[in-house]
Amino acid sequence: NDALGVKVVKSETTIVSLSFASKKLSASISSRYTIGEEVTYKAGTQYVYKNANTSILLHSRNSVYWQMAMLESARPEDIKISVNRLICLALSKIGIIGFWGVKAQDTILVTSKIVASADCIFIDYAKKKLFDSEQVYDLDRDLNIGRLDESTKNSRQLISRESLYSFLMTNNAFLSLEGMPKKVQDNIMKLAIELDGYLYPERNFESRAIDLNPES
Repeated sequence: NDALGVKVVKSETTIVSLSFASKKLSASISSRYTIGEEVTYKAGTQYVYKNANTSILLHSRNSVYWQMAMLESARPEDIKISVNRLICLALSKIGIIGFWGVKAQDTILVTSKIVASADCIFIDYAKKKLFDSEQVYDLDRDLNIGRLDESTKNSRQLISRESLYSFLMTNNAFLSLEGMPKKVQDNIMKLAIELDGYLYPERNFESRAIDLNPES
């Protein structure tokens, strides 16, 4: 590390080795599970994330060096899911949390990986920033957190802080038996306290240009 001029802080740094899976490993990735199924388990002192017919990731918060192997035949949409899972796990070391969803106008819209087309938005509470694959935004109090709801027909509806916290804790892109770091849990709590959460009509969701106008 010194030779490269890179300072590695073990508790914060992740270096990932990416490669195509060997024939033996490919068989493991492809076996027993349906396409798109995600599983996580412990293997010795490491943890494993597997996206069936796509990838396998060996990781641990106590390790700087992680390994991910991909099938050459993996579908682009499944690769996107695997990579965003990897990023979410790595950034959780420093308290950043990823959600399936998009930023639409003044709303951080948190959905599912399917509804979001595997797009992730990451929130760095400490630096008051949020970012996706396209750009970085300021995290300020003018933003709100949106949840799509099929029973909400017209205008948006405010939800309680407790309900918002519960929703964010169970609807994020973190997936590991290692458990979510406490600093991430604390930052989710702070988000739920500082930002308002609303239910939005599910029918309004179309794209990043989604109309979330509460008066519509």
